[in-house]
Amino acid sequence: SELLLESAGRRNDAREAEILATIREDLDRLNTLASGLLDASRKSDARITVERRAILLDRVVRDACRPLAIQAREKNINFQIRSEERPIPIWGDAVKLPWVITNLVGNALRYTPPGGSIAVEITREGKIALTTVSDTGPGIAPDLMPRIFEPFAQFPEEAAHVGSAGLGLYIAKEIVEAHGGGIFARSGPGNGTRFTVDIPMAEGAIG
Repeated sequence: SELLLESAGRRNDAREAEILATIREDLDRLNTLASGLLDASRKSDARITVERRAILLDRVVRDACRPLAIQAREKNINFQIRSEERPIPIWGDAVKLPWVITNLVGNALRYTPPGGSIAVEITREGKIALTTVSDTGPGIAPDLMPRIFEPFAQFPEEAAHVGSAGLGLYIAKEIVEAHGGGIFARSGPGNGTRFTVDIPMAEGAIG
C-alpha cells in the first residue's frame, strides 16, 4: 500500500490516492487489532480489552464506512449512512470499535445482491448511542439466530450470511461488551438482516 501510494502521488491521481489512503488506514487498524487478539489468545481466560477515550461515534462510523461505500458502488448496491446533526460522543476504542462496524457492513455487502440496499444509522436514545446496520440480503434462518455470536459456530453453506469462519460476530460481540454495550440481531429468510449496537454515551457530554 505504501508503494502504491507513492506511485499515485507521482501521477497526481487524487482519486486513486484517496482509495489507497483508506486501504492503508484499514491495514493499520487491522494490524493493531490482530496484535491485541493474538495477545489475548495466549491466555485461556483472556477477554478482549479496549482503550477508551472520548470519540465521536458518528465520525468513527463514517470513517470506517468509507472504503465499504466504494465496494457498494462497484456492486451496484445502494449504500446510505444516516446520523443526527448533533455529534454523538462516546468513550470508545478508536481501533477496535471501527472493526465492529467494518465487520457488520462487510457481511452485509458480501450477501446483499446487486440492486439491493444497505443502511447504516447512528442515533441516540437517552444516554445510549445506537448504530444499526440493515440490509436487503437473504436473511438468517430462525433456528440459527441463537448461535450466530458463538465462537467457531459452523453453519450450512446456504446460511453463509452469518460468516464462514465463525469468529467475526463473536469478536464483534466481545468488543461491544467491553465497551459496556450490547449487540443484537433481527432477521428472517428473505427479510434481510438488521444488527443493532448500543454503547453508553460519554458522561458529561450528553446534549
